[in-house]
Amino acid sequence: MLMQLMSVVAQNHNLKKDMISTMLREIIYLPTFVKPAVEAHRVASGVEQQPGQAMDAMSEMEYSRGFEMVTEAIPGLVLAPVELR
Repeated sequence: MLMQLMSVVAQNHNLKKDMISTMLREIIYLPTFVKPAVEAHRVASGVEQQPGQAMDAMSEMEYSRGFEMVTEAIPGLVLAPVELR
């Protein structure tokens, strides 16, 4: 979740308007686990990139899914050999 938080800050720190409200809203999505659904909705509906955002909706979703895969796979790799004993 820390990597996703850094991604949210990097994505929205240069917004021209409503930076604080946008960043707070995006940060609230993280611990409530609705961020994947929000990102999928943005990609499906074709939301345009706002001026100042670092990447478009599809790239943001790809990075978030990548962060999730990496950070969820590490504990699985550690726990799998323990379970196989």
